[in-house]
Amino acid sequence: MKIPSASTTRNKGFTLLELVIAAAIATMMLGWALPSYRKLAWQGEVDRYTQMVESGLFNLRADLGVDRSNCCINFAADSTTHQGLGTNQFGEPLQLLEFFDPTTKTKLTFTDNPLEACSGQRLKCLPHDVFTDDYRLISLENSTESNAIEVATLTSGYILSPPGTSTSGEDLTLLIRSSRANHADGLRVRCVLLTGNGELSSGNWNQTGMNSNRACPHDPDSEPNFWDSTHCSCTLDS
Repeated sequence: MKIPSASTTRNKGFTLLELVIAAAIATMMLGWALPSYRKLAWQGEVDRYTQMVESGLFNLRADLGVDRSNCCINFAADSTTHQGLGTNQFGEPLQLLEFFDPTTKTKLTFTDNPLEACSGQRLKCLPHDVFTDDYRLISLENSTESNAIEVATLTSGYILSPPGTSTSGEDLTLLIRSSRANHADGLRVRCVLLTGNGELSSGNWNQTGMNSNRACPHDPDSEPNFWDSTHCSCTLDS
């Protein structure tokens, strides 16, 4: 009978020390990878919602050309169902861009007050106000991403006219960031820009400078010039 040698016996499995070391290495790698994975997922939510906003404005601009109508967008609009968010302030998308009331699961309806800009509505389109019911600022309201991001605008109002230019000549700048502000180190603030001549683009909210891709801070409270378009601007990273 052949008696197994000591070396053969040792090669049949791992020792307890080897298992402990392997578990420790796996734990360290998981602890390093998990936060990075979470940030990638959070940034993905911001990026997908940014695409929704850009797509919604693109479709709105195209619809204006077909219907030959004009639209007034009022981000400070007041209503019986929802207060306007105003400018230079982050808040929930429902307050700024989406026409959806989570309490009733229906579209938002605004009080028709002729004394207020856009007759008190967030979006009002002429010559026939029935157009407003079909127009949207984003391509998908009340999405999963809606609960994970915050939005802001640098413009209190914007007027679109065919074929998608602005009669006011101002630019419309919308900012999108993750709502996880306490864990947002390293996340980018995305932006959507609709210029006064109707050009639409999206990018990153970067510090203004020659060939600069340096991000403006995620939290505007840490940088007083965050809302200053001469200090930060919507640019495409190369």
